[in-house]
Amino acid sequence: MVGRAIIHTSPSRRTALKLAAAACASAATGRMVAFDGVDDTRGLRGSLAGVHPRLLATATDFADVSARIANDPVSASWFGTLQTLGTGLLTVAPPTFVSGDLLNISRTTVNRIYTLSMLAQLGGAPTYAERAWDEVEAIAGFPRWSPSDPPNLAGDYLPMAEMTHAVAIAYDWLFESWTAAQRTTALDAIVDKGLQPAMSGYLNSAPSLTSINNVGTVCNSGFGLGALAIAQESPTIAADVLAESLSAILPGVEQLSPDGGYPEGGYWGYAIRYLVIYLAALESALGDDDELSDVPGLSETGDFAIHLTSPTGKFFNFYDSDATAQQPPELLWLSNRYSKPAYTWWGSQSSSTGSLFLPRYLLWYDPSKNLDPTASGLTLDRYFQNIELATFRSAWEDPNAVFVGFKAGDNSTNHADLDLGTFVIDAIGQRWASDLGGDSYGLSGYFNYGPNGQRWNYYRKRAEGQNTLVINPTAGPDQDPSASARITRHDSWASGAFAIADLTAAVPGAAVTSWERGLAMIDSRQQVIVQDEVVADDAVDAWWFMHTYAAVQVAPDGLSAELTLRGARLLARILAGPAGAVFTVAAAAPLASSPAPSGQSTNANVTKLAIELPAVTAFRLSVLFSPIDPIDGPGTPPSVSPLENWSDGMS
Repeated sequence: MVGRAIIHTSPSRRTALKLAAAACASAATGRMVAFDGVDDTRGLRGSLAGVHPRLLATATDFADVSARIANDPVSASWFGTLQTLGTGLLTVAPPTFVSGDLLNISRTTVNRIYTLSMLAQLGGAPTYAERAWDEVEAIAGFPRWSPSDPPNLAGDYLPMAEMTHAVAIAYDWLFESWTAAQRTTALDAIVDKGLQPAMSGYLNSAPSLTSINNVGTVCNSGFGLGALAIAQESPTIAADVLAESLSAILPGVEQLSPDGGYPEGGYWGYAIRYLVIYLAALESALGDDDELSDVPGLSETGDFAIHLTSPTGKFFNFYDSDATAQQPPELLWLSNRYSKPAYTWWGSQSSSTGSLFLPRYLLWYDPSKNLDPTASGLTLDRYFQNIELATFRSAWEDPNAVFVGFKAGDNSTNHADLDLGTFVIDAIGQRWASDLGGDSYGLSGYFNYGPNGQRWNYYRKRAEGQNTLVINPTAGPDQDPSASARITRHDSWASGAFAIADLTAAVPGAAVTSWERGLAMIDSRQQVIVQDEVVADDAVDAWWFMHTYAAVQVAPDGLSAELTLRGARLLARILAGPAGAVFTVAAAAPLASSPAPSGQSTNANVTKLAIELPAVTAFRLSVLFSPIDPIDGPGTPPSVSPLENWSDGMS
């Protein structure tokens, strides 16, 4: 079954026509065939490689990997781990169809296919290719690759795309070892269960395919890989899907502009994985990625992973993220593509040596392009304009260094919390101010956003579950779900840094006329100030919250609190505040006025450091955090300056 056609009305015909023409010519000649004589609005110029492998790597690339394994100890170590994982897979049964678990099945299959196919390419025993075929044969026999038929939601398109991705890699990397019948089985599965239903989705503007968030990136990448894998045999559907996926993925890539920040936080790793895989496949198969890699911000997006990870190795895990450091192998590709040796340094230190990542670490690792952050010229501080987030640190490669992450941003972002103004603080090897991250995705209405979305009933998604102010709390959303806020001023110098955000729009009901929050790293970057300045026409009730896994002991006067975590100590001090402002300690649980739906996390082992400010109009609240040195104690508190006076050199 080859050369299937589907009628469509794609707005762009250039990529489709070029790939179709090249694929037909390539199938006939077995050579690279240039896209000539066809013009369109996107300007792709490329050639379809008429041989396999051509996705992410060619035969020459695999030979280079083998050479590195023989000469580079890092690569040799990764390869040894890969062999162990691959050998373990030989006795694992292939998957069976379970409609409600297809996403997990598809992701497991992707992992297995990369491992087994890479080992086969690197001269492994035939049993690796045979076991990979068993995996492909099993999922090719599934009645469909989506839980629903036809596919409708993200939960349908994601497993379809992942299955397409898996079979595409196997088809391409194992092509020469398969029989004609095996190739046909895989080809039919890619087309019938992946590309054809995907094309119907494109024609109907399926939200999962047009989405600018991680779902759109993953889906368009997976279907694009499927198209590139079988372009010679089924040029029409391949050309159609490739054209649509290139068009649909672009807005998601543009979210990285201008400086590489990613709006969905820790989902960066998921999105960048599939984006880079697609870019690498376009380059290796066509010699051209349709200028996607030239989108502003992509060349800098590795900075997001590096700068948002603290010296303790914890990521600034806002929204539905966890605190695991973001170090995927795609950093190595970005390093090679954009001459960013610090990305190789960061990516090659990853502890994520599972079967999903190792093959691409091996493909893209270049030990000659590995420089630490100081040698690479990375700054200690970084402001990401597109997501309104700043990070500061006192040093690189010092696990005891002080680190601050501070965000304003947009409450209407995918996976967002009501968290404008939140922050994290690390020092002395510990995270002291923590972001609680996500809750169970199975909670009722968890992804129901909007002004009265059910998501805002859950503690971890509300402002009271963040490290920020809550003003006039009620049972409704405790920040405006549609609010966005900017970092209006920021500066860095050798001994310090600061950022100030205007958070006025976050307060529901326009209850305040002004709210600014500033975070500053002072005293040779050894102490941190969190300062709020609020003005209201009428009295408001305000709460200051900070979540921590430390034990907290509040001083008798309430003006300071000592935090202890794994033997380290941090002192929090109120430098300025309204009369009666004192620290209290509370459970990380909803306020009496807040909803308390069942099933949400109990936040065990989390303590909430709080300051209650009842009936206030205009106030300045300044809190200082100081690591407690075992010999010298905490740093000397500074004098309090209004935010408008914060400037380069403040101490």
